[in-house]
Amino acid sequence: MAQDFYKILGVDKNASSDEIKRAYRKLAAKYHPDVNKEAGAAEKFKEIQEAWEVLSDPQKKAQYDQFGTAGEGFSGFGGGHGGFSAEDFAGFADGFAGGGLGDIFESFFGGGVRQQRGSARGKNIHGDARISLEEAVTGKEYTVHVETFVPCSSCDGSGRKKGTGTKECPTCHGMGQVQRQQHTPLGIIQTRVVCPDCHGEGRVAEHPCPDCAGTGRVREKKNITINIPPGVFDGALLRVPGKGEAGEHGQPAGDFLLRVHVTPNPKFRREESDIHSEETISLFEAVLGNEREIETVHGKVTVKIPPGTQPDAVLRIRGKGMPVLNRNAMGDHFVHLRVQIPKKLTKKQKELFYELSKEFGEHLVLEKGFLDGLFGK
Repeated sequence: MAQDFYKILGVDKNASSDEIKRAYRKLAAKYHPDVNKEAGAAEKFKEIQEAWEVLSDPQKKAQYDQFGTAGEGFSGFGGGHGGFSAEDFAGFADGFAGGGLGDIFESFFGGGVRQQRGSARGKNIHGDARISLEEAVTGKEYTVHVETFVPCSSCDGSGRKKGTGTKECPTCHGMGQVQRQQHTPLGIIQTRVVCPDCHGEGRVAEHPCPDCAGTGRVREKKNITINIPPGVFDGALLRVPGKGEAGEHGQPAGDFLLRVHVTPNPKFRREESDIHSEETISLFEAVLGNEREIETVHGKVTVKIPPGTQPDAVLRIRGKGMPVLNRNAMGDHFVHLRVQIPKKLTKKQKELFYELSKEFGEHLVLEKGFLDGLFGK
């Protein structure tokens, strides 16, 4: 189920941008991990960041208000797909110069509180899957082979040689931040950014792991498997949390995002969860009726063509369309009937059609000599 970002920040949906900003600052100061050591504070802080990232951006906010999502970073199926989470917000607190959390927490704490890690979280991995329409009906287990960063087995992802500890970071002297000077048209501006050596921790390994050079991760080939759900649409973006690149120094991994491409089937046309197809019937089937085997995405089904079927009539086969995504329901199959009119008739056939027309009271205006051709002079 999609998160309610307004509820997370404790504001009304009609709240102004200033009200949203004030609510965010208040909650961010309360739940920042460097201030609040209670269990669950870090997770709460992440939710607050996600809500702020969307509601502070007019374009994302408008899309979220309309569709309940804010673009590619969110699930494209109305909050379904097994709880796929929001796009990577890990770079949100990269420092004051980037417009992140630095300006806010420096104003609260005078710059004495180190910032959250900026780039330690693993990156997302993107993949593509091409499946048939029939596979979209049943769903499919899909495996992608990638080469990416995985936790180092020698140090269990810590970046430290086994049996050793940490020491104060000599670059930031334990603060987790360093000052940076920038020359601008307004003069020299000093900003604080996350320490590039300790990634905001304030401490580094006494003896870095030799197998991963202290990063806590190594590059390897691995398989990522994802269950593509029945009823998936062409272009759908599926997410598997935590299956992306491993983070540095034991930090969380990124996510795996799979773009699904459904190959069109020339026999069927899909409209959301319904399937449409065309079937040509003879003039006699249209007039007298018949039973026909119709091919659907679930296999062949026998349907009755009622007597007196008109050209372009549509038959509905209930429950033989696509599965409705994330629901225990099925779409329908619609058969569009085309009546084939004979183009060439024998003399005998023409005679029979002419006699039949008289039975129906048809007054045909025939070409000169037509009857002579049928019955002779």
